[in-house]
Amino acid sequence: MSGEEKAVQPEARGDWTSWWPLIAASLLWLVIVALTVLSIMRETGGRLIYASDDVYIDMAMARNLVRHGVWGVTPYGFTSSASSLAWPVLLAAGYGLFGVNEWSPLALNLVLSLILLVVAFRIARAHGASSWIVFATLFAIIFFAPLTAIVFAGLETVLQVLLALAFAEALWSELCKPPLDRAKPITLSQSALVGLAVCLTLVRYEGLFLALAGGLLLAWRRRFRLGLMVVAGALLPVAAWAAFSVMKGWYPLPNSVLVKSAPFSDIIPETPAMTLTRPIRFLSGKDYMLSLAALLIVLWFLGWTRNRRGIQFFAPGLFFFMVVLQHGTLIDIEWFYRHGAYLVVLGIWALEATTSRVPQVIPRRTPPIALSAGVCGLLLLYPLFARGTGALLDTPVASYNIYEMQYQMGLFLKQYHSGQAVAANDIGAIDYLADLHLVDLYGLASMDVARAKLSGQFTTAVIERVTTDQNARVAIVYDLWFAQIGLPSSWVKVREWHYKDCYVCGEDTVSFYALSRDEAAPLQSELEAFSRRLPRSVQDVAVTH
Repeated sequence: MSGEEKAVQPEARGDWTSWWPLIAASLLWLVIVALTVLSIMRETGGRLIYASDDVYIDMAMARNLVRHGVWGVTPYGFTSSASSLAWPVLLAAGYGLFGVNEWSPLALNLVLSLILLVVAFRIARAHGASSWIVFATLFAIIFFAPLTAIVFAGLETVLQVLLALAFAEALWSELCKPPLDRAKPITLSQSALVGLAVCLTLVRYEGLFLALAGGLLLAWRRRFRLGLMVVAGALLPVAAWAAFSVMKGWYPLPNSVLVKSAPFSDIIPETPAMTLTRPIRFLSGKDYMLSLAALLIVLWFLGWTRNRRGIQFFAPGLFFFMVVLQHGTLIDIEWFYRHGAYLVVLGIWALEATTSRVPQVIPRRTPPIALSAGVCGLLLLYPLFARGTGALLDTPVASYNIYEMQYQMGLFLKQYHSGQAVAANDIGAIDYLADLHLVDLYGLASMDVARAKLSGQFTTAVIERVTTDQNARVAIVYDLWFAQIGLPSSWVKVREWHYKDCYVCGEDTVSFYALSRDEAAPLQSELEAFSRRLPRSVQDVAVTH
């Protein structure tokens, strides 16, 4: 067996003390979770509130799936509103077992995060890493991903990260093997790699980036059949959902994927020049991503002379860079840490895997080089530490933002407009808390709006038409989101809620409109009565005409 294909020998199993990195990291993580829960509930009157409104979309869909057999944000019809195909199903399974509750997303994410630490531990041990390197890897995943933010966002991100890590390791294992005879059947490890590719796109469409990068690397190793199977496996859920969604009269991709894309967004419009420069803007605006890239390049430089053809040494970094390039080209957003979390963990994995080879390639008598590399590494880690610290501080703030804005909107509609048609542009908590006939002015759950947006014909007239057709009586919107086209002049604004420390809010002002003058007085009275229940941080302002 050549040096290129020689597997890294795992560290000897040893006694139970060799498990201390996993035990220590897990205990540290559980303490962080407990303290974060207490911090959130102290500010929200004892309620568990998530740091993202989007999770309430999935929670509403899961509830409707369990109770009504409907895949939609309301029980009244199909809507392709979830970015993940698997997450609402997993939440629905939890609701089926334990009833509809607000703790299921956190409980599921907590279990997945602990599994993630176990998988990362086993991977690092298999690479032959020392106990301290293993602990550093687990610490990096907890703080740099960062787990706090993505767990308390309540979304599928932790599962995405777990699958991405497992796929990357399985891919690297296959890349390090010699090409097999084409006539031989697919092995169990190869089937697992294809299965992980399928799961990746079931959880998030970004899984296509990993599958394509993996397919190209396998083709580079002349493993064309396996590469095609990986890409085909990743495309399978996408194609199946596209056929089902089109049959229902919706788009092949979920509306949340299409409408939120920068070329179609009426909130942050994008020019062709901006589209072409996306990768540059993505990297230049993500200092933590540049840190990971720079650290990998430093390690490559240290091991270049003895690993010019070593697939084991270069493949993890190449895979990371290929995925980052695709992500940066098509997705240039980062909403509360979650969109880049899987990239950070892939970068940590690539660094650990590459580091496991560095001691074998650096001459022992070069302490100046090793010392310089260590100092450089510490400096480059600063943006990642800043990211992790920020997540610890920002998560309770974000949860309180959702509580004082979207959650209060949902409570108001539940009390006064349950069963009625309501227009809104932020649909998560309001649909989870209240039973609404929803007119979604953002387009995640209303096809008329989505079609108008994607065709570039979203106008004031369209807003007036869709709300009139649905007999909507009130609208709750962020005025800034409609600044370019304007809201119907027939609408009557009766009240505004203002917010000061708005970290994850869609806007710092929520406006309440009566869609006819006859509805203005009743809406004003309802809001005035509800204002007594608002958190003190919300400034309730009546609008005079």
